[in-house]
Amino acid sequence: MRRCILLLALLLVASRPGLALGPQADPRPLYTFTDAAGQQVQVRVPVRRLVTTNGMVAEIICALGGAETIVGLSDHTIKHNTDLLVDLKGKANLGSPSSPNIEKIVELAPELVVAFYPWMAPPDLESKFSPLGIAVARLNCFRPDTIFQEIEILGKILGKEPEAAAYQAALRECLALTTSRVQGRVKPVRVYLEGFAENSTSSDKAPDRELFAMAGMVNIAADLPVPFPKVAAEWVVAANPEVIIKSVVTSSGEMGYSATDRAGLQQLYAALLRRPAWEQIDAVRNGRVHLLCSEINSGPRLGIGLLYKAKWCHPDRFQDIDPEQVHRDWLRRWHNQELRGIYVYP
Repeated sequence: MRRCILLLALLLVASRPGLALGPQADPRPLYTFTDAAGQQVQVRVPVRRLVTTNGMVAEIICALGGAETIVGLSDHTIKHNTDLLVDLKGKANLGSPSSPNIEKIVELAPELVVAFYPWMAPPDLESKFSPLGIAVARLNCFRPDTIFQEIEILGKILGKEPEAAAYQAALRECLALTTSRVQGRVKPVRVYLEGFAENSTSSDKAPDRELFAMAGMVNIAADLPVPFPKVAAEWVVAANPEVIIKSVVTSSGEMGYSATDRAGLQQLYAALLRRPAWEQIDAVRNGRVHLLCSEINSGPRLGIGLLYKAKWCHPDRFQDIDPEQVHRDWLRRWHNQELRGIYVYP
């Protein structure tokens, strides 16, 4: 059955104008770039059909006006992102981002598959698609050190370079709202930033290390030896952070564009404050514990999350700045949508 599907895919690819007519027949120029895995990827641009298992890639593509190019998405993106990214409704479901349905992707006959790195790390996907003439690129679009380059790559893939340049400029302006008021102007605040799992955090070896300095924060876990350490509750108490920020994953349903019920967040927040001996921590005693949605903690809207973090740490510097309004303006400009849902708590 799988062999029949692969054969059908080859026929579909061959039947699409300009996809399998050979380099002499396709007038589109070749574009070569280096992806997040360090691999050289070559595609003809603008790409006409692509699939992506990365919801952050899908969000940027929608912002650049290229949603019609996407023919398939992960189940996570379909479930959690299409209320905001309405142009993605009705796209084919590829299954899990970490183990997509290979046969379904082949059946869709894309020119390009865009996946996270290192999920299904090379050559897992390449070995399946390269024989069919389908390119594979690994793009993350959540790391502050690479997101601008990846926006540029997506702009060239889509043939929307001006839109990508405008999007890069908007993100830089958003980040500057924070950095212009913080860097070199404040005493850094000691912060414990917890990940989705209890007692999980990140060190200076993690991709988000730049964001701490940009928001005028000192990471209490900076010197730990691994990128994403799991620490003891007692360790956090001993470190005594001034501010605690916990990231809440969108897939929990408690935060994000589609979230409406605060009851679950109230319970999560109360449980956070009740951890053993946490009443001794300055952040808890001073009411400086916050929940932040993963959608804006990293990815294309990381500038929004950074602004919230900076305001929580340095409220005197941001009295005239409303991060919620900045977020509202962003969604109106790039997605023609009004802000709703729950992104911070309390």
